[in-house]
Amino acid sequence: MTAKTPEEQLIRARELYKSDNTAAVGVYRELVKTLPVGHFWAAANIDLAMHEFGVGEFESALRLTQAVLDAGMRVENEGQAIAGILRSQALEMLDRDIDEVALSRWIEDAITAKTPRHAASGTSILARRALNRDEQERARALLERAVELWNEAESMTGGPEQLRRLALLDIAQGKPEEARRHLELALDWLKRFPDGGMAPRFAEKKIRELLHTVPSSP
Repeated sequence: MTAKTPEEQLIRARELYKSDNTAAVGVYRELVKTLPVGHFWAAANIDLAMHEFGVGEFESALRLTQAVLDAGMRVENEGQAIAGILRSQALEMLDRDIDEVALSRWIEDAITAKTPRHAASGTSILARRALNRDEQERARALLERAVELWNEAESMTGGPEQLRRLALLDIAQGKPEEARRHLELALDWLKRFPDGGMAPRFAEKKIRELLHTVPSSP
């Protein structure tokens, strides 16, 4: 039997993940050990890191993404960018420091590579960190950019969540009309996904609860 190429092995792992993610994870763990360092090896590391992140294994996600970053020029900018953004997400979940300069660079590389979902995730991290430091105008600019990127990525809930955060910022700055506008935009966004399951419905509940608390205009 002819040995499968790295690309074929990665495709097999991805197809298997759709029906049996437990078995697929075993395949991925073998791929990250045996594939030659390069595009498909990096993709296998990133896929596995995304799985580990999704099940709360943040330390494992950190190790996998760091391996991609350590590969340097043997992995193209897109792979480095996705790994760096995912690593930043794991660091945020572990409440550890994040290199915001590097994250900003990875976001720009993700935009160049036309992977808006990853760019949106990274931009949302920067926005949250700006909010935590009470850098309100920087946070507003980042939230607005994140909304644009989540829209480009056709996300169900990413954009509405950033619009909700914009509304909270509006309320803090005494701009109730802007808060209502952002919340109405978020609700309109969610209407695009009537069959989206629980996630958009939960998001809608949070947004409507906040909408009821918006003070009247002076």
